Amino acid sequence: MFYPLQFEPNLQPVIWGGHQLRPYKGLEPSDEPIGESWEVSAVPSSTSVVSNGIWKGKDLISLINEYPEEILGKAVNRKYHGQLPLLVKFIDAERDLSIQVHPNDDMAQRLHGKMGKPRELHTALASQALNFHVEPNYRTEYADAAKKAVQVIETPYFDVRVMEVSRPFHRELKKYESFIITMCIEGDCKIRVRSTGDEILLTQGNSTLIPAAIADYDIIPLNNKTRILDAFIDNMDRSLRHILTRFLHLTQQ
Repeated sequence: MFYPLQFEPNLQPVIWGGHQLRPYKGLEPSDEPIGESWEVSAVPSSTSVVSNGIWKGKDLISLINEYPEEILGKAVNRKYHGQLPLLVKFIDAERDLSIQVHPNDDMAQRLHGKMGKPRELHTALASQALNFHVEPNYRTEYADAAKKAVQVIETPYFDVRVMEVSRPFHRELKKYESFIITMCIEGDCKIRVRSTGDEILLTQGNSTLIPAAIADYDIIPLNNKTRILDAFIDNMDRSLRHILTRFLHLTQQ
């Protein structure tokens, strides 16, 4: 029943937007400035709509409400009460953006009685939320490695991993008890689910949500090379992960 979900284009026109997202996603260019492409969204005001398979035309919120554990994963469903906790998007800004300041969890709970929800802040509160430490480099750095997924971001809320593949690449992620959002950022590929054999074509600039229930699949690059970005919630116990990492290290020696 479950398969990798693809979605109708969900483009957000804004005055600061650019003109690169449409051609990047394989859509007809337009004079309208597009600032954001909401790739996977369960925001009620602009939720993603499935474009493939038996659920074509169904909105993502309704689908998750029907199958919360199978799509989100047991751990994610339990932690986030049946809601998709990520909004994934591409951004193209041709003009300067406004500066947004968000408090960390401690400050949000202390001053506003709630966690991490973006809200308008006045200048005095904004100054309390700012981190004035100057970093030598604000670009996320990571080392490319062939034939493996490279961790780009690890936070208490989500993980992001990138991989560049030139031949079929197996991803077995059921252990995380999480959905997987896969963004094809370069080249085209197929994604084939191992348990069912279901297959989708994922082209450059487009994304898919792989339900937690089927998060064991192969990425099959087309035209020599594909670059993929994965976002998911890491629900593995940290101590258990350390043991597994140590075991893998020993077996590779």
